[in-house]
Amino acid sequence: DLLESKHTQSIVINGNLIPLIDNYYTLGNSSHYWEHVYTNNIDVKNDASIQGNLIVDGKATFNSNVMMMGGVAI
Repeated sequence: DLLESKHTQSIVINGNLIPLIDNYYTLGNSSHYWEHVYTNNIDVKNDASIQGNLIVDGKATFNSNVMMMGGVAI
């Protein structure tokens, strides 16, 4: 089965989760966020906003301009 739920609070997907239309669907909304995202890699095509702290454990590579505002500690 591609999508399976066995009377739990979880959904198990045995395959890829691909939207039907590119750049159209939203995961969550402005008042219902996902608490944690566990991933090996994340690719952002356009802008990425971070509210709160960005903690990097390892190497960070920036291939373009970096804008830092406020209390920046390096």
